[in-house]
Amino acid sequence: MIRRPLTDAAMLALALLLGLGATWLTVIRSDPGTPSGAWRLLAGAGSTEAGLYTKARVALFGLFALERSEAIYFTALQDTAGHRLRARCAYEISGIAPAARWWSITAYGADQFLIANPSERYSYNMGNLDIAADGRFSLVAGGPARPGTWLPAGDGDGAFNLMLRVYQPGAAIAADPARMPMPAIRPLGACA
Repeated sequence: MIRRPLTDAAMLALALLLGLGATWLTVIRSDPGTPSGAWRLLAGAGSTEAGLYTKARVALFGLFALERSEAIYFTALQDTAGHRLRARCAYEISGIAPAARWWSITAYGADQFLIANPSERYSYNMGNLDIAADGRFSLVAGGPARPGTWLPAGDGDGAFNLMLRVYQPGAAIAADPARMPMPAIRPLGACA
């Protein structure tokens, strides 16, 4: 059998495939933000000064991000102990309500889309959470359905993530969002 060298067209196709693959990996593995407890601050989301890879990442995973003066975004892929969030596990999310005009916590599937569920519940916000007089709040995400402030996170062992959006943050948060007290994400019971 005689080996033939690759044609120019095959070489071009291979180079394109390798180039696109390397770019895709760079974008999805680019810096996902500054750590702040279990959360990561996505400081460049929506900024006109954001770098090329940050803009590409926002285009892929964060539709219609606003400028930092309008909204600050935090994402959590893991609990406070550093373990990946899993749909079958229940997590208590508790903290102090951010000083902002409005804020919300939303659950997303591994595909970065809202998680389909029979209750059509996707998010909690400052308007539908019980917030104590001292500003504390608590909700549960994932695990089996339960009464109260429960946020479905899907079925089985699938991963999910949480997004905390802070709209029109107070002056202290706007000046240094990484110093904002972040909600804790703690597993409720054993999660094997």
